[in-house]
Amino acid sequence: MIIWAIDGAALSLEEGYPIRLVDFSLYRYKGVKCLSELHLTDKFEQGYWERQAGYCKTGKIKPKRYRIVDLQEHRFIDGTGEVTDF
Repeated sequence: MIIWAIDGAALSLEEGYPIRLVDFSLYRYKGVKCLSELHLTDKFEQGYWERQAGYCKTGKIKPKRYRIVDLQEHRFIDGTGEVTDF
């Protein structure tokens, strides 16, 4: 969904002003927080987290060694799905 207003009022900065994209198929870390431009293409380009931490382009967690950006270290994540504790 592309959202630009809630109940007739423009989004606030905290809600993702000026436009917010919500993709319910992705985990929250993959969710777009705010849109300032929208480019449509048929070519995949890596996003920030795919480049920085090696995350899968589909947003699915796979067992492997990941760079934990907030902790500035690498750790092995054993399991699939959403990571809530490591």
